[in-house]
Amino acid sequence: MLNAVCFVPATPLLVPRMGGAAAAETEELRRAVLAAVGSVAGPATAWTVLGTGPVDSAQTTALSGAGSFGAYGLDEPVWFGPGAAPEDPTGPRDRTVALPGLIAGWLRGELGAQAELDLVQVPVDAEPAQCAQLGAELDERFADEKDRRIVLVVADGPDSLTPQAPGALHPDAAAVDAVVAEAIASGDHEALAGLDSARAAEVGLEGRAPWQAAAALATARAARTVVPMISGYGFHCAPYGVGYHVGVWRW
Repeated sequence: MLNAVCFVPATPLLVPRMGGAAAAETEELRRAVLAAVGSVAGPATAWTVLGTGPVDSAQTTALSGAGSFGAYGLDEPVWFGPGAAPEDPTGPRDRTVALPGLIAGWLRGELGAQAELDLVQVPVDAEPAQCAQLGAELDERFADEKDRRIVLVVADGPDSLTPQAPGALHPDAAAVDAVVAEAIASGDHEALAGLDSARAAEVGLEGRAPWQAAAALATARAARTVVPMISGYGFHCAPYGVGYHVGVWRW
């Protein structure tokens, strides 16, 4: 049974052990993420992680054992389960897990959660209709479940909000980012579903596809239940010229 959709950034800067200025500049963001996910993670026995990845079509992978942020310049271990991480983990660390899965594993450990993890990757350039179909399929998959589940949408906003940003400054980036911020904070799944794919690509909005899949999932969930959706934890920042968004939609 789907209970919540959580929106968090897809960045290794969430890992405190990176230290230095990166850790200090993102401390408030980390606190917001932990508070948001922690508000709904307790009863959940399963997390579905939704993000982009190097795939040609949507793919679902069960995560287990140990992973590592090594591919992102930090050899920090991540434990995906089952159960809590062993005190002295042995064996190889999977360095091929996509960043959204690693972020979810890190959050799982920080919150002391025991949930099973599965990662759903969508192509960054998936068309809105494909995202809508994926969201509807996820709703069908979760509809008859008895256990509690949350969906963790791990994605970033535009990467072109300032001249120093990874994508340099784009004149439309701030307007697009504002639409995303308001939609996530207020629970406006129609606004997320309505993001233009071409404009999103121009401003470096890699989160567009998973956000639109989540919007379709929320739309289908709303049609399936009379329980109203409640939104909260709207938080937005852009310390490096990239839009980072935190929010929770719950039923």
